[in-house]
Amino acid sequence: MAQTHAPIRRLITSLGTQPEYRMTRYVWPETGEAIETRYIAHALAKLHEAYDEVFVIATDAAWAAHGAQLTAIFAEDGLPTPTHRPISEGGSAQELWGQFQTLIEALRAGPGDHVCFDITLGFRAMPFLAATAISYVRAIDDTPSAHSVVYGAFIFGQPETMIWDVTPAVEVVDWAQALQMFLKTGRAAQIRTLTEPLGLSRRKQWAIHGRHGARPSIAKLAERFEQFSQDFATVRTGSLLLNTSHDSKSTQGSAAELAYFIEQARDEVDEHLPPLAAVLDRVAAMIDGLSAEELASEQGIRALSKLAGLYLQTERYAEAAALTQEGHITRYAVPGQSNPGTNGCIFQARDKAKSRWKLHEDASSKISQIRNDIEHAGFRDQPKSSRSLISKLRDIVDAFQKENFVGALERTQGEAVFVNLSNHPSPEWSDTQRQAALACAPDLTQIIDVPFPAVEPDADEAQITSLVNALCESIPEGASYAMVSGEYTLTFALVRALQRQGITCVAATTRREVFVDEASGDTLRRFTFARFREYAR
Repeated sequence: MAQTHAPIRRLITSLGTQPEYRMTRYVWPETGEAIETRYIAHALAKLHEAYDEVFVIATDAAWAAHGAQLTAIFAEDGLPTPTHRPISEGGSAQELWGQFQTLIEALRAGPGDHVCFDITLGFRAMPFLAATAISYVRAIDDTPSAHSVVYGAFIFGQPETMIWDVTPAVEVVDWAQALQMFLKTGRAAQIRTLTEPLGLSRRKQWAIHGRHGARPSIAKLAERFEQFSQDFATVRTGSLLLNTSHDSKSTQGSAAELAYFIEQARDEVDEHLPPLAAVLDRVAAMIDGLSAEELASEQGIRALSKLAGLYLQTERYAEAAALTQEGHITRYAVPGQSNPGTNGCIFQARDKAKSRWKLHEDASSKISQIRNDIEHAGFRDQPKSSRSLISKLRDIVDAFQKENFVGALERTQGEAVFVNLSNHPSPEWSDTQRQAALACAPDLTQIIDVPFPAVEPDADEAQITSLVNALCESIPEGASYAMVSGEYTLTFALVRALQRQGITCVAATTRREVFVDEASGDTLRRFTFARFREYAR
């Protein structure tokens, strides 16, 4: 069985070289307890914590001046014996680095341990170095110990010296690192770690004082930061962006939820977390526009383009490439078929939208190539360099954000239909053929007949083009499939034109049955529908 680590409480203090420190009455404000002594380390050990270890950072000269007296005082009160941690005078860059290393070694303890740093009698630049060393350890170590910083505010002529807890000044650096991490990468784990204890404390105080006023929101804000961060890291586009309503219940995407709780918690954050309050506007601007009820809409496409830009900004290049491609595909999707996590988001429908995009836009191959090059980790005969990929990716994301989306969406608005462009009216089709037509895609709801025109034998290419244009104008809005059957050259030209509009063109295949009529003895032929087969693209 693994041994558990007993938490250690360590006090780090400093001494200077002056011959004697004045007697003063040190007071710990939280309890009002006080003790008269020359050394604040003595006061802290008596009033603040039951320390297991006491480290004294001091030059040999300072220790010679005060070490024996300090040790004797601690012994009289049954306190742990102070341990001298020697430092140099700090007269050169090399000596300053030596002091810094000594501080780091003193500050490092185990997970669950607590280290209190007293900067009152700090030698020369020691208080500044101490703050830097604490920030360094907390940023670098995987599981840093808890740290607090105190200062004895001695005022000459005053009988009492208040001991100030200045730990928040150190925590500002933690907040700066956590918020910078979020703004640059979208990761919020540090924000949650820093906010959670304060949130619990605020809720406890709110309950103790009779639950007056609004319920504290800081803990909820931390949860929303974390939820957004997790969705962002795993590219859960629907969870990030979609606001939905179902059975009288509405839910917001994690981006909208975070924006909402930023506003709800502003006053509370201003009072209790000023470092966080200073950057809330930057966070709000970062997530502004990441919200939509339908991705296959102008608002939805703009949300997708903003999200692609955010991935590019945070140097998440694979995600930026994926979002740009999926955003373009969504421009050609039928509303209701492109909201991730909903019943309407069906792979086949997305695949058809992708086909429309590729037929409609020459740039589609370039975007796909960039995405594939990144996703295949350069395992190609001639992979692009990282600099080239990033440059090209910036170009395609920038172009995506500047697109005019309305025109591209017009073809897919409205009810999805199957067009019968032939001289075989759908009411005369067999039930099998009608069911097969509506089964081509889950969203098809009806079959609309558009008669195939007669083509004169001496018609030239210009007349064929004119017929194609007229027929394309007559195709109803929402058409996603069309059966095209008629004169060969017009059929060929028409299929190509409809495919460019994102419409899947098919032909009906049949089986010919030959049989003898028993009554008349005549040989008869019967054609039975077999399936729809797609024209090659």
